[in-house]
Amino acid sequence: MSIVERTVLGVLLAATLATLLLVARNGLAPVQHPLSFGLALWGWVALFYSAVGFAGLLVATVVSLLAGLRPLPRWTVFAAAALFTSVALVSNPRAVSSLFTLQGQTPFRVLVPASALLCALALVAVGAPVTRGGAGIRFLALLAVGSGLLALVPEAGRRGEARVASADPHLRGLRFVLVGVDGADWDLMEPLMARGELPHFGAIKESGAWGRLETLRPTLSPAIWTSMVTGKRPRRHGVLDFTTRRLRGVEESLPGLHPLNRLGFAFLLGRLEAAGQIFEAPITSFTRRVPAFWNVATSRGSPVSVVNWWGTWPAEPVLGDVVSERAYYHELVHRGKPGRPDGLTYPEDLYPQIAPRIVLPDDVTLAEARAFMDVSAAEFEGMRVKHPSPLTGIANEFTYFHSTFATNERLALDLLERSRRRYGQPADLLVLFRLVDKTCHTALVYSELAEEHPGASSDDLRRYGRVVSEAYRAADRALGRIQEAFGPGNVIVVSDHGFRLEGARAGHSQAPPGVFLAAGPAFRPGRVDGLSVLDVMPLLLYLKGFPVARDFDGRLPTETLQPGLLAASPPRHIASYGRQGQGGRRPEGASDVDAAMIERLRALGYLR
Repeated sequence: MSIVERTVLGVLLAATLATLLLVARNGLAPVQHPLSFGLALWGWVALFYSAVGFAGLLVATVVSLLAGLRPLPRWTVFAAAALFTSVALVSNPRAVSSLFTLQGQTPFRVLVPASALLCALALVAVGAPVTRGGAGIRFLALLAVGSGLLALVPEAGRRGEARVASADPHLRGLRFVLVGVDGADWDLMEPLMARGELPHFGAIKESGAWGRLETLRPTLSPAIWTSMVTGKRPRRHGVLDFTTRRLRGVEESLPGLHPLNRLGFAFLLGRLEAAGQIFEAPITSFTRRVPAFWNVATSRGSPVSVVNWWGTWPAEPVLGDVVSERAYYHELVHRGKPGRPDGLTYPEDLYPQIAPRIVLPDDVTLAEARAFMDVSAAEFEGMRVKHPSPLTGIANEFTYFHSTFATNERLALDLLERSRRRYGQPADLLVLFRLVDKTCHTALVYSELAEEHPGASSDDLRRYGRVVSEAYRAADRALGRIQEAFGPGNVIVVSDHGFRLEGARAGHSQAPPGVFLAAGPAFRPGRVDGLSVLDVMPLLLYLKGFPVARDFDGRLPTETLQPGLLAASPPRHIASYGRQGQGGRRPEGASDVDAAMIERLRALGYLR
């Protein structure tokens, strides 16, 4: 074999060995799609090592020529191969030991250590200064690399069509509406309820179960709202923040990697970040690793409608409808432009039907603004900021806040009517409103509900003193309309956290509890203590007659339920609902929508 062929094979073997050690050290079973982390990283490692290897070969050749040694001595390739192999194995004992304790499917667990051993042997053989046995060495090298790549091929388990378990889905379980009011706080709601200004919230409290809903720390909304519909803590369901690190070409979030020593990975990962191959993006449905309520309901033949829940894009196949949180942002960025990414809704043909119902900031009227604040027509015109915009503050963001809220109310009512026509009565509905959270972040310091107003001018107190109160009243009106459209059944209202003034800013870093309200035939009236956001998923499953998983981090809050119901329908249990398949491909053309969402999160102070 020529020295160039030996170098090519050596580079491929070194890249494969290094990648397998990294995969073993970090437990990166190939469950991602369309590429696994291992395959994507192998490509970059091979490219990196090729540059290093051939640069080294060039330098060695030049030095050899200057020293009068022609051709380049064969032992140089052997020395490089032996040095790399010994450094890789000796410097990374944890990675080597991890080769033999892998979790995952059998081919992965068997091929990774076998291929790593073959790579180490083949590297030495490729570099050996021998003149015979070239065919055998080539075969050994290609077998080592091929088996390593085969070990990193993504496992089966792509997302498919919704699996429907019943021909009569609308007859299953107890019907419910789950209304999420992001940021709702008892201390702010109760004065308004006492004045009779939140009649629908008040009626649920009067006739149903209610209490404080303990939250999770840190109080990051996507993580908490995902916990509510999975029953798992963030570290288990995978949604940890508003954004996630991703490796281009792989849909699942890139975990924090345990590095390998002396193999150049720190440098390579740094270069990939600088080149945008490792990047921050808003969380997606691919980020979540476990089934959500709508996945379980679909598999058991129970129809469901979902509106604006965190991490629902690309929309998953369900028995029913999903309008993802991206639908609004796509219209915000692209209204009037041709083309759109897939997955904004499920089914796909739902999007063109609901798109005309999406309200944008320019659609917000002076009369709507005056319901929230004391502004003149001229002042309101100055508030008409073109969105997306980096400008912050309630004046600059009000039209955006109001339009997102109005959109989600419209869409919730629309899906209720669609499911009524389809099933004879509305499907269960999960809808998330964020108006209270957004207005508290930007206007609680001016609010009539706040005891202090640090740094607020008298003009700002006059203009914006009603904003937060009206946000609660608007949420109450939306709740009333949804209840009326849904008809008889159970209604549950929850929030992910409350709010506090933290100096001159409003926030929730101190994790004040959220709100729990539930009324209907299933619920026992009265105050309930000790509830957690992790208890919501078990409650939803019980209402539908589905078993509660024993591996949930929450519990079924039986104290909220009617004793007669519990006696007639004792809770059932299942070991686990398993892992959510991460197949499918992220729709293209979403990077500008990602940018718009990230800009909005920065404006609210969630991102720096």
